[in-house]
Amino acid sequence: MNSNSDGLSPNLKPFLGIGWNRALPSAFGFGNGIRPYPGRLNVPNMVGKPVLNEFSVEFWYKALSITGFSVGGIFIATDNTGSYHQITQSRNGAFGIRFMKGPGGTNSNTVVGNSTTEKFHFVLTFKNGVSNLYINAGDSVFSGTSSSGSVGNLSGVYSDYRIFYGDSDNNGSFSNFQSTTFECDEFRVYSKALTPSEIALNFNARIGENPCVTEFLKLWYKFEQFESLDFSALQDNSDIRTGIRDLSGNNNHAQPIGMDTNPASPNYVLKPF
Repeated sequence: MNSNSDGLSPNLKPFLGIGWNRALPSAFGFGNGIRPYPGRLNVPNMVGKPVLNEFSVEFWYKALSITGFSVGGIFIATDNTGSYHQITQSRNGAFGIRFMKGPGGTNSNTVVGNSTTEKFHFVLTFKNGVSNLYINAGDSVFSGTSSSGSVGNLSGVYSDYRIFYGDSDNNGSFSNFQSTTFECDEFRVYSKALTPSEIALNFNARIGENPCVTEFLKLWYKFEQFESLDFSALQDNSDIRTGIRDLSGNNNHAQPIGMDTNPASPNYVLKPF
C-alpha cells in the first residue's frame, strides 16, 4: 500500500505546501506583520535597564518602494548620556539599512538592495564595539550582503528605547517616516551576538518558527494584533495600555505612539506579511 497523508500510513508525509498544518498560528508568513508609518513603538520597560553592549537585532522585512528619497528609523536605544545605537533604513533608488552610534558617531557599512518583491532576513550583531550586518544569513542577494564596522559602546542605563520612528523623531516628530515604505515581521532583540550558524538556523526556519536561541531573548514581536497589556513592572494590572505583546517572557511590550490601531481602518498598521 502506498504511504499517504491520511494517517493510515504515516511514515511518508508528502509536501503539502509551505506553512501547511504548522503548529504555530502564523507559520511561514501567513500572519500579520507591520507597515509602521506613521508612528512609532515605544518599549517603556527597557527604560532604566542597563545598556547592552553585546546584542543582536533580528527581523524580516520587505521594501514596498525604492523610488524617491526618504529616511526612517527601525531601532534606537539611547543611554542616559544621550548617546544611542540606531538602525535606520532609507530609499533612493535602492533600499539600505545602516547601524551607527550617535550623535555624530561612527557608522557600520550600509547594506543595499533593489527588490520590492522579496522578503529578506536581517540580523545585526554587536559585540566588543564591532557590528556585523547579515542579509539572508550571508546569501549573495545584495552586493553588500554582510558588512562590519567599528561602533562605540553605550554606557549606564537606557533613557529611551523605541522601534520605528522618523529621522527627526528625537524631538517627538515622526512625520519624516510617513514616506518610507516597508513592512516588517518577527522583530527580536537578544542579549548576545548571534553566531553565523545561529543566524543561518533562524533564516532557514523562516517566518513563524521559534528562534534557535531563546534564553537570550530580550523582546520578540510577531505583530499579530494590538492587545490590552499590563506594562507594570510588577505585572499587577496597574498599568494597562494598548500594545504589541512581547513573546520573550520579559514583558517588554511595545506601546504604539501615533499609529492607527483600529483594525477597521484602511490605515491600520498591521497587515498580512
